[in-house]
Amino acid sequence: MPHSQYERILLAGFNDPLGLSLQVEFEQLATCEVTRAPSIRVASANLRVTEFNLVVVDHQIDGGDGVLLGSLLRKRSSTSLAFLLTAEPKWMMVDIATKNGFAAVINRSLSPSLLVEKILSWQPETSTSVRDKLSSREVEIMRDLSLGSTTYEIAMKRHISEATVKSHLTSIYRKLEVRNRIEAVTAFQRVD
Repeated sequence: MPHSQYERILLAGFNDPLGLSLQVEFEQLATCEVTRAPSIRVASANLRVTEFNLVVVDHQIDGGDGVLLGSLLRKRSSTSLAFLLTAEPKWMMVDIATKNGFAAVINRSLSPSLLVEKILSWQPETSTSVRDKLSSREVEIMRDLSLGSTTYEIAMKRHISEATVKSHLTSIYRKLEVRNRIEAVTAFQRVD
């Protein structure tokens, strides 16, 4: 969507200086009306009565988890584009956020101008994402590997043999087109 098509933007959460900075940045770059909702309750009420073209949600919104707004967005509007901003590692949020209707998860530690530019220039991925290439068990193993777990620790945690973990790792390396654990973790954690 070009900038001019964002007529109504909802900023949900952001009860810190980032909220005001995002509002100012959006208003400077796009001719639009920006509504700020400080809590899940207020954001939900806004979503029920107003059609927004763009919704930006703070994961740590007052009153709960910002991911919950995604399901309301999906039910309410198929034309809204929604982004979840979080301080959590991106890989922890992507699956649940996309299942709840968010187009992307973005690290909220970026500067407001970079956040807005990243949102306004967002394009859907045309290639298969790393997680789409892996089975759910392989994603679990990659999460453990990302935390520095050894083959033995992963086997004990997942109640499988070390040989099975090694088999999964071989499959992961092939699917991600990498040669070792370090390259696999780097590919898995890569921020777009």
